[in-house]
Amino acid sequence: MKDLCAKLFCTDLQQFIIVEDYGFEHLPSMFIKIGAEYGLIDVKELLPSRQTVVRAVNDLATKFRVDLKNELSESLCAKAVTIVSDF
Repeated sequence: MKDLCAKLFCTDLQQFIIVEDYGFEHLPSMFIKIGAEYGLIDVKELLPSRQTVVRAVNDLATKFRVDLKNELSESLCAKAVTIVSDF
């Protein structure tokens, strides 16, 4: 659940406070899946805290930076990088 929340913030650029909003409690597909497996569960017991989501986003960003660094390092070592001045 925390990884899904982290991805939500990374892709939608929402404020972390949204995890405390009423609308955020309606993540239907995940909750339907959980409900089908475990029965009736209070949604508020499933939602991570804002701090937990912040940590998950930081972890995801760190992983992304490491992966990008490795990918760029491989390209640089293979002399397969071109830099251009226009976009």
